[in-house]
Amino acid sequence: MTVKDVEQEPKAKPVTLVSFDVDGTLIHSIGKDANKLHKECFSAGFKEVFGLDTHIDIIPHHGGTDPLIAIKVLEHCGVPKAEAQIKLKELEAAMVRHFQAHADRAGLGLELLPGVKALLEALKARGDVASCLVTGNLEPIGWGKMAALGIDSLFSKPLFGGFGSDFCSGNTQEMWRDRAEFVRLAGQRAEQQYQGE
Repeated sequence: MTVKDVEQEPKAKPVTLVSFDVDGTLIHSIGKDANKLHKECFSAGFKEVFGLDTHIDIIPHHGGTDPLIAIKVLEHCGVPKAEAQIKLKELEAAMVRHFQAHADRAGLGLELLPGVKALLEALKARGDVASCLVTGNLEPIGWGKMAALGIDSLFSKPLFGGFGSDFCSGNTQEMWRDRAEFVRLAGQRAEQQYQGE
């Protein structure tokens, strides 16, 4: 979770931006179907775009962003990084199509962490807070998980944040580093959305 004050015009009431990661912060994976649809999305993308029958669990991926996890898997399978990066947006689009086609299963193997719903409800009730996602998930997948678990309506509208689909450095050795850019983008979008209110 990240908290950032959003600069506003003089005399405007300050709005504090509260951003949340998704996996491990708002929700966690449970059971034999843990995060199943999201993982399927990667496999569907690898098959459609690269002709590969593989999955993300062939590499360590905890804390990685969707694009960097995809690149790392592809490198592991012998795809040159340059080729993986060139086709990355095509792969992301295939992942999103698979997710949307099976959105009825988006909540399978996922569960809200204790206190999350109450916290989001309390933040929504305040007039001086904006809440958003900052996550390595692709944007439609991140919001799709929130919808499946019934909490998407508790975030500020219109929905915004910083996402894996917004930026990819290609640095598969330090996959956590891209998240700083997601925070920056979320802050920038909040300033645009709340300027002058």
